[in-house]
Amino acid sequence: MSWPPWSTILTGRSDGPCRDHPAAGVEVRRAICRSTDEVLRRLLAERPGLDEETNATLAADASPEVRAGLAAHTDDPDLLAESIRDPDPKVRVGAARNPHLTPDHLRLLVDDRIAAVRMVTMESDRLPHDALPRLAHDRSIQVRLWLAALPTTPEAVLRILAEDPHPDVAGQARAAVRHQSRGAINSSTSTSANP
Repeated sequence: MSWPPWSTILTGRSDGPCRDHPAAGVEVRRAICRSTDEVLRRLLAERPGLDEETNATLAADASPEVRAGLAAHTDDPDLLAESIRDPDPKVRVGAARNPHLTPDHLRLLVDDRIAAVRMVTMESDRLPHDALPRLAHDRSIQVRLWLAALPTTPEAVLRILAEDPHPDVAGQARAAVRHQSRGAINSSTSTSANP
């Protein structure tokens, strides 16, 4: 019998017995945490439902890639709060992708000094609407352009962006307002046509 690849065991991405494979037990996790193989440690960090010891070891890992993987996948609120304050932006980007973020976490990340972190917060459906005007006035052209291009950006925020001093941002926002207006017209036309 051949053993399945470690990545299959660690990620649980299998229809067979690998999901609960005994090789994925606590001793193997400890060995992986001590491994010099960064990819293997990151795969472990991305596995849901890790025990407290494994979480603590991976949270202290020297590799920001490993900590970022853990930040993006953890369901531990204390570990997530710690990841938001990590000095490495890769880890904060990982944290910004975590589906367990609270609106308060997102408000903190919207004010992050790194534009990539602020951009990722816009992917969350939990981003508080009161954070959007701050992003509309962000110092980064890329953040404002990304916000103008998102189909979920409210019209009021798009109107702020339509007055942006950067022509690409303003143009994208104006196009989005026109598109939303056309969508509203088409929607009301089809509703009135089908009483």
